[in-house]
Amino acid sequence: MNLKDLIQWPFSNVYTSSYSDSEEVSKLIKGLELNKAPGSDDISSYIIKKTQDKITPKLVTMFNSCMERGTFPEALKLARVIPLHKG
Repeated sequence: MNLKDLIQWPFSNVYTSSYSDSEEVSKLIKGLELNKAPGSDDISSYIIKKTQDKITPKLVTMFNSCMERGTFPEALKLARVIPLHKG
């Protein structure tokens, strides 16, 4: 029995490829909902969709660089959490 058999990593099926491509990023952008609030960068889904052709190659380069280096910008680690009362 080897070490891999002893350790049960719970996320083994979550992310199978370490690199992104333009097709994958385009598919994710197309799936963005326009009625959702922007993230911490304040860029709306509408703007991302309208500039998709220009930003997709840059996003692919950025994502792949992060995966290759194993480092992620602090801004990508932030989330804005707002509690909502379900009255």
